Amino acid sequence: MATTSTPNLRLSSRTSHFVLPKQWASMRKAEALEKETGKKIIHFEKGDFQGDEFYPAPHILEAAARAVHEGHVRYVPGPGLPELRDAIAEEATKRGRPTTREEVLVTMGAKHALTQSLLTMVDQGDEVIFPNPGYPPDEFWITYAGGKVVYAPLVEPDFHFDIESLKNLITPKTKMLIINSPQRPNGMVVGQLEEIAAICAERDVTVLTDEIFSHMVYAPS
Repeated sequence: MATTSTPNLRLSSRTSHFVLPKQWASMRKAEALEKETGKKIIHFEKGDFQGDEFYPAPHILEAAARAVHEGHVRYVPGPGLPELRDAIAEEATKRGRPTTREEVLVTMGAKHALTQSLLTMVDQGDEVIFPNPGYPPDEFWITYAGGKVVYAPLVEPDFHFDIESLKNLITPKTKMLIINSPQRPNGMVVGQLEEIAAICAERDVTVLTDEIFSHMVYAPS
């Protein structure tokens, strides 16, 4: 009887940095409780909105079904559908940043965009300034890309950046600053964007902004 064996896989050294985000453990506990008790658990560990009020609007479902029936089920250009890239560029332009289709790359969500950006921008040993508290998965991808996480403590009670402290964190190795506004997990809206932008422009630091909740809050909290 013939036998087979799995060869020893030579994994990238990047995999040694892989640590499951803590909220995944919380999610597994919540799911186990749901199975054990038969009760619905409200999930605070993931941004997966629950309830009928967050169900996709009818026109979205209709458009998706229509696209399938019309045969839009084939490969699309790598950067994304031209029409979608145009729409994203138009939205970015409305927000004050003139943008063209050629500057837009469609990804499978914000996490994919963050990962690709870090792998493209960050070299081994580069420093990435990260707000503390911040969104835990982002820390992992910084490390995965070979970067070093440099924490920028947010000042209570409204969890804003201390501008002077931020200046002092920037070194010749600083490659990037990550901003998430409204901020996870505290809901803070970054109110010093112009100051931060000026500092980063002067010191040649790239700013990566995660604005997934940008339509939800329009004024400082």
